[in-house]
Amino acid sequence: MAKTEETSCVEVARLDLDEIPVAARIVDLDTLFYVAANQASCDLYGYTKEEFLRLQVSDLVVADDLAEVLSHLRAQAGKGIDRGMWKHRRRDGALLDVEIVTRSVQYNGRSMTLVISIDRTEEIRIQNDLRQTERRMVAVTEGVRDALFLLDRDFRFVYVNRNCFASMNRAPNDLIGTELWTELPGMWDEWYRPLFQKVMADRIPLHFEVDGKAGWFDVDVFPAADGIGVAYRDITDRKQEDDRRSFLMDLSDRIRAMSDPIEVVDTVVGRIGQFLGASRAAYGEFDSTGECVSVERDYAENCASLAGMHLMRDFGTVVDDLRDGRTVLIRDVENDLRTAKSLEGYASLEVRALACVPLIRRGRLVAALAVLSKTPRSWDPQDVALLETVAQRAWHAVEHARADREMLRLNEELESRVVERTQELQAAKDDMEGFCYTVSHDLRSPLRAMMASSRILIEEQRGNLDEEAVDQLDRLGRAAKRMGDLIDDLLQFSRLGRTHLNRAEVDLSDIVSSLAAELKDRHSDRKIEFIVCRNLTVQGDGQLLRLTLQNLLENAVKFSRSRETAVIEFGIQEGAFFVRDNGVGFDPRFVDKLFRPFERLHREDEYPGTGIGLANVKRIIERHGGTVRAEAIEGSGATFWFTL
Repeated sequence: MAKTEETSCVEVARLDLDEIPVAARIVDLDTLFYVAANQASCDLYGYTKEEFLRLQVSDLVVADDLAEVLSHLRAQAGKGIDRGMWKHRRRDGALLDVEIVTRSVQYNGRSMTLVISIDRTEEIRIQNDLRQTERRMVAVTEGVRDALFLLDRDFRFVYVNRNCFASMNRAPNDLIGTELWTELPGMWDEWYRPLFQKVMADRIPLHFEVDGKAGWFDVDVFPAADGIGVAYRDITDRKQEDDRRSFLMDLSDRIRAMSDPIEVVDTVVGRIGQFLGASRAAYGEFDSTGECVSVERDYAENCASLAGMHLMRDFGTVVDDLRDGRTVLIRDVENDLRTAKSLEGYASLEVRALACVPLIRRGRLVAALAVLSKTPRSWDPQDVALLETVAQRAWHAVEHARADREMLRLNEELESRVVERTQELQAAKDDMEGFCYTVSHDLRSPLRAMMASSRILIEEQRGNLDEEAVDQLDRLGRAAKRMGDLIDDLLQFSRLGRTHLNRAEVDLSDIVSSLAAELKDRHSDRKIEFIVCRNLTVQGDGQLLRLTLQNLLENAVKFSRSRETAVIEFGIQEGAFFVRDNGVGFDPRFVDKLFRPFERLHREDEYPGTGIGLANVKRIIERHGGTVRAEAIEGSGATFWFTL
């Protein structure tokens, strides 16, 4: 020991503190003053050498650590090298984290202590930041819903969050430091290995979904420091909900357009049975008592069909729940009181579990949709909710299809009746027109004889006849002529019902102008003004439309003869053509009589005519698919409207 101390004394005596690259100084433990210091100490603490030699240990050590530091220095005196971490204070008040190395030395013939300060402030700050970052990262990774783990380049676990441990059903100490493929063989090794290796090599993130044995997972693999990170989340519930939603939309689209109730039922039970993985699915309708159910179609997978009539008492007391509108869920018929007395019937049908949704309308059980299983089964609440929705839609689709079918039947029946009645009406019309034509044709010959005879008698025997006889013969001739005119109009009316329409573009304005000129010539003794709107054209039969306008214009001329100047206008307004006059008009109460054959609203001796003209107008317009109507104020003219 003495040799060691002597060697130390010699070494320290020869030592130049400024040759030491870190802060070094010598302290006198008796006075606690520094007796020597190198430039690095001055730079570290912010003092000059002269100032440093006036400092004591308490000037550098923070007050809270001083007592412990002094105790430590005195305890280590004469015992060789010692290390420790302390907090010091610079001249400017800034705190330093320093690693202190002390050693007892002989200096100037006295036992003193060499103190070396290594500044660890930045390292400590970085370490604290890293720890803070790590704590935040852990808080984040532990707080997220995803399962997360980090792997090094050898695919060994370096971090695993709480959700990951839980999903793998492993303890933390069982995974950290172990290789992924060893700890989790099977799918992780076979399916994920190439994907993980690709991210490890390319340093490009990957995202994918995978359907594993335990369900669906959404996976993100991303580059991490010296390895990769893997975050995954269980999306089984979401995928199943998406599947249910897609199933429901597809089923609704399929049955919406169906018009056959049996096809609706067949589609519903087949689709829901397959989707829920059931042994059977059936849709049944109850009789008015609710004791008997009829199944027309069912879905059966490797088991006998349930189609047919069934008594509900054979299925235990489940019908009571159904009548009350409650969905029946039975996990195992052998362990349910509602089916305990009907096990033989269930066994014969190979039924161990069932879910049955009742359909209540106006307080009565009318139908039910059921899915059945050959083995015990716990019914998922989401599957039950889907089944209840499907049951309601199935009912509406079946009833809608029935209504459509009944509507179709009624329409067909109505169409058949319409065709039958139309044929009857057409036959009657043909008979009537044929009768009118025959009668009018056969009457023309005797009428011509009557007119000729009366004229000959008047002309040749006037000198042998008294005035009364001549008058009677004249009246007979005029009556026969009127009868002839009536027969001619009747023939024309009859022909209008059979005449073929030769449709072409017809200029109504030109027709009216031509007729107006003829009427002016015929009534040259009267003042008649025609106002004609130009370029009014339509598609129709030109001859028949000319006859229509002729009748309307002749009526306008005839019934305006009492006016000093007759004003007759032809035009169009809001898509309807019109002929307007300033004549005597008519009582609007009797407007319905205007278009009936031989009906008159004025005395014949005042306004001669047969009364068939407007009936012809109505028939022609209707044959063109249009309508005709009249408006008037007695004494103030009339307006006739028609559309084509």
